[in-house]
Amino acid sequence: MTPVPARGSSTVIERTPEATLSWLQEPDDPAVAVLTRRALLDEPESPDMQALWALRNAFGPIVAILEAKGEPSKWLTLRALTVLRHFGG
Repeated sequence: MTPVPARGSSTVIERTPEATLSWLQEPDDPAVAVLTRRALLDEPESPDMQALWALRNAFGPIVAILEAKGEPSKWLTLRALTVLRHFGG
């Protein structure tokens, strides 16, 4: 059995296209942008991130809206990458 890499393994993130990571960090969805920077990119807390995080409640249920339109969902992409990173995929 192959051992599971330690939590926080960067292999998935290193293989993730830069365009995807940039898309997840766009300020149009502050919560996704901050969580991407924290959970996937391991960025330290900064005034910029705190300001962006403060805006998160100003946005509606993005997941339902985007999925209803059949467009890619930042929330689902963020969740998938977080799970893959956790399990070292």
